[in-house]
Parts: sequence; structure tokens; C-alpha cells
Amino acid sequence: MAQAPANRVRVWLPFELVEEILCRTPVESLFRFKETCKQWNALISNDIKFKQKHLDHHIRTPERFLRIDDDRAVQIMDPVTGILKERPIPNDFLDPRPISWMVHCDGLMLCICEDWERGGGYAPANRVRVWLPFELVEEILCRTPVESLFRFKETCKQWNALISNDIKFKQKHLDHHIRTPERFLRIDDDRAVQIMDPVTGILKERPIPNDFLDPRPISWMVHCDGLMLCICEDWERGGGYVRLAVWNPFLRRIRWIEPSVDYWIDDYFGVGYDDASRDNYKILRFGYNRSSSPPGDTIRVFEIYEFMSDSWRGINAGFAADLYVEWECVSVKGKMYWVAYEETDERYFILCFDFSEDIFKDVCDCPEFWGYSNRLECFNGDRLSFLTQDGEESRDIEVWMTNKLSDEIVSFANYFNVTTGPDLIPRLQFHDFHTRPGVAIGKHRNIMAWCEATVEEEEDKRLSVFTFYEIDETGVVREIETRRRGSDDYSGLSICSYVYVRSLIPVPE
Repeated sequence: MAQAPANRVRVWLPFELVEEILCRTPVESLFRFKETCKQWNALISNDIKFKQKHLDHHIRTPERFLRIDDDRAVQIMDPVTGILKERPIPNDFLDPRPISWMVHCDGLMLCICEDWERGGGYAPANRVRVWLPFELVEEILCRTPVESLFRFKETCKQWNALISNDIKFKQKHLDHHIRTPERFLRIDDDRAVQIMDPVTGILKERPIPNDFLDPRPISWMVHCDGLMLCICEDWERGGGYVRLAVWNPFLRRIRWIEPSVDYWIDDYFGVGYDDASRDNYKILRFGYNRSSSPPGDTIRVFEIYEFMSDSWRGINAGFAADLYVEWECVSVKGKMYWVAYEETDERYFILCFDFSEDIFKDVCDCPEFWGYSNRLECFNGDRLSFLTQDGEESRDIEVWMTNKLSDEIVSFANYFNVTTGPDLIPRLQFHDFHTRPGVAIGKHRNIMAWCEATVEEEEDKRLSVFTFYEIDETGVVREIETRRRGSDDYSGLSICSYVYVRSLIPVPE
């Protein structure tokens, strides 16, 4: 029988197991393993997630002591073995920039160096020089909140170019923050834009952009990657017409999208992108071309607008005539989702439009729900959530969740319920003629909702009250009233508030 060489044994291991073994390997040995094969070299040299995972495994092992021996050497002591190693101090830290003191974080040393070039004895008060590879700088900036990131553009030309012009960096930054707590956005009639931080409860207001004042007030919106597709009533042309605009509330940029023919108030709209070209955002419209179709025509028209080409094109996508689609929708990873009803089979289900293939798809059955009280939303950036509430006696709430939408088979499963009784649960949608609530489902089995209700303040005087709620399985955890106005005051809005993610994704010029 043939024997394996005495000094070599071939073992076939799944790469996931190899990665786990390497994560537990001391860093000195790990560095030598880079030459084993290209796959190992790429993992050890370039995979930032592996490096972070390796660090987490070794953060509790005995550390080393490091000492700068004047301007002569760097001394490193192993406290377990007592072995002391020396190597020359880097030229960067010789006079006239000797290290004064340091701060350690994850194997990085922040070095505060005396600046003898400018005179003796002090480090510049407003500047500390830190030597980091630009790939690491980019990873740090990707995890930086968008408000801070915007200020960092002035740091240097390289940072400014990265933050301002690199669309891949903007998408990577967005992907890092898509699962963090979003903001709620509400158009307060034609008065203000209100933005709520659901974690802190802080409410900020700023004037509504002039573009969205009468005669073009916003009726409803669709969110995708920090961009809001705004469907605005067009009072200049009379009732029934609408206009489209793309708005980034964080960057405060707006662009109007011209129609191929006309937009109508009962058209359906969505926004997303092709997987092969994420930066080429697209708008879907389907409805009836009243201005060019004969009276009573029931043939729907389907068309797509592409930002890059600045043009509309017709598509052959369609669905059965007995299919009815709710106008509310949600965009998840570039695809659109609606609650739809198939009259023949008397079945509610989730309808998807895939911008990569220009087709509609049947995703899965929809959970049963009470009357008009349901909300379909995005969860965790890659799933759908579905909330329904008994609008009458019990006010019970059911929350359902899909598995990942990228899975081969998608279905809803019950996530949690709130059944603590009407005294502890608010009615999220007071009547079917009120604006529908903005809803976000949290990872800790909680609901955040910004909604409208009607109260009687005095005899024959009714008020619309807008309130932000946080609700868990025990009932209301937090309640913040944000606005009161007369219930008869006109509001053209269909949805009370929207969940959105602040992003640097630009509005196309």
C-alpha cells in the first residue's frame, strides 16, 4: 500500500473550517501562511472582515508590551515567556518628530509626536499625524454616520473625492447603515418637513422645499436608498394629473421627471435598480394612458424611466386583468413589492417587480389581515415585514416576517403579537379616510409608528393629533405627540410618515 510522505499529509477541509482555524492561529504564524496559496494570501492580506474576526479571537489572549527606547529602538516584551525583542525605530519617528505618547486601538497606535520643525516642546494643538493605509481609512469612513462624513470632505482632496464622487463608496456606506435605525420623515401639510430619530425621540423641522408647495403638493412617496420618489398633485392642470420628482432629503436635492405622455392620479409607481448596474436607478409606471386611449379602455400601459438615459421606454411586462394591486408599495434591494389580490382564486399575495428582468413575479401568499389596516415594509434591508391590526374591539396587532427575499422559497412567519387589550394599544389607523401610518419593525420585537388620530377637544371641535409610538409585546413603551391641527384642515397626503435611510446617493442631474 502506498504511504503518504513522512513529512506531508493531505487533508481536505472546507474553506469555512480553514478560516476558523486561521482565525485561532497566532498572528506571527499567520503572516507566514500567506505564501501557502493564493486563496490564503487573499484572505490574510485583503479580507478586512477576516482580520477583524482574527482580532476578536485574540483580543483576550496575553498581550505584548511595547516600549520606545528613546530614539534608538522599539522594544517588545512577551509577558508570558519574558522574551524581549528589539527592532529599529521607524524613520518617521526620528527627530524632528519623536513620539511623545500613544493610544492603542485594535493593534493600531495613535502616535502623538513632538513637532521640533516648528519649535521646541509641543505637539500641534489642532493636528495629529496618524499613518493608516487608505483601505483602512475607507473602512472607517464607511462606518461613520452620514452627518459626520459630510463634514470630513474638507479633510483632504483624497477624502473629498472619495465622499463626493465615488459612487461605489456611497453604495458601500449605505449598505453599512441600511440596517441601523432609520429616520421617519413626515410632510406636515405644506408647512414643514419633520424628521424623527426613533432612537432618541428627537424631532427636527425645516421648511418644506419650494418645489413641493402649491400647486404641486406631495401626495405620496416611495423610498429607495435614501431617494424619495415623490408623486405630486398637479393643480396647475386641474384634478387628476400628477407630476414626479426624485428627492434626497439629506442632500436637499430635487429633480423633476418629465412624462412620456401624462401621469395620472390612479397610476402606480415604483423605484429600484438593475442588479448589474446599481447606480442606474429606474422608475416603473403602470396605468392607463387616458389622453391617448379610447374611453373605457382597460389595457394597462407599462413603462420604465432610466436615470442614465433620461428617457422612458415601454415594456411588455403585465399581469392578469383580474389582478388588483394596492397602491402602497415598498422597495427592497432594488425590487418593488405590493400587496395584490387575485379575484379568480380569491387570494392575497405579494407581487414583485424585478428591474433586472423587467417582469412581475408572485413572491408568496400574504398573511390574513383585518380590513384596511395593514402595512407592508422593509425589514433589516433584505426581508419584508407585514403588520395588521384589529381596528375595532381588541386592537390586537400581528407582525409577520419573511425569510430573506433572495432565498429560493419565500414565505411569511409570525414574528410576534401584541394582545394586551385596547387600553394599552393605540389604534394606529383611526379610520380608513385618515392618512395611513408610517411603520418600522425593530429587531427587538418592537414597533415604531408615526400616525394620525382624531380627538374631541371641545363640543363640535375635532382635532387631528399626530403621535409617534414605540410599542412592544407589553403595549406602548413611548409616546411623543408631534402636532395638532383642525381635523377639517385640508391635507392631500395619503400616508402619515415614511421610513427612510439618510444617504449620499446623488439625485441625477
